[in-house]
Amino acid sequence: MYKNLKAFRESIGITQKDFAASLGIGLTTYNGYETGARDPKSDFWIAVAQKYGVTIDYLMGYSNDPHKTGVTEKIAPAYTAEALSIAKKYDALDEWGRDAVKGLVNIEYTRCTAPEPEEEQDDNCIYLPLSEQPASAGTGTYLGPEAFTPIKVIANDKTRRADFCVRVQGDSMEPIYFDGDIVMISKERPGYNGIGLVTLDGCGYIKRLGMGVLESENKKYAPIPLDESVVVNGRAVGILHPDWIIK
Repeated sequence: MYKNLKAFRESIGITQKDFAASLGIGLTTYNGYETGARDPKSDFWIAVAQKYGVTIDYLMGYSNDPHKTGVTEKIAPAYTAEALSIAKKYDALDEWGRDAVKGLVNIEYTRCTAPEPEEEQDDNCIYLPLSEQPASAGTGTYLGPEAFTPIKVIANDKTRRADFCVRVQGDSMEPIYFDGDIVMISKERPGYNGIGLVTLDGCGYIKRLGMGVLESENKKYAPIPLDESVVVNGRAVGILHPDWIIK
């Protein structure tokens, strides 16, 4: 992300001091953006794009082309008012809130961009995003937004209820879910005593939602107290049977 910012500034022959001044920010602040010591907010990217006619995608490292392909004028990409409003709210979140938002965005992006099944199989299969990180059924494993891979599965009453899947790690939910099981998750919130996927302090858990605690089926694990950092990602709707996965 930050290499593109520096590369663009140098390509137009402006010093850090002059570039920062043109955007109305201090040199120390800008230097932090360029080196990665500081995390720029959405207003900064928008200001650079509008003033210098460079795409935000390029500045943030999502594109190698600083300008829109086939466009002769240097025009920054247009974002809806709703998208900008969401970006500003995102900037106000803490680390755990940002992880939760990025995780949901990745899930939905994968779902919306998954390849369409072949025409003759439209009624027989669907694609479900599978997290490349496991959710713990033990003491908790990190569950961030890094990656979801679409997997092709047989369409049936159970798979159609799921929005994404996550693999179980650990034994605390035995005998319901075992280590290595792929659990299907619906984005519906589980009710009291329901089993769901939650993140707590950046760690993911498959647990039963008790009264103020996360509970395990395996009684050798003590309940985990709930607090304001808990994010409920969805409700467990069953195990994805290996025979339902289409290779």
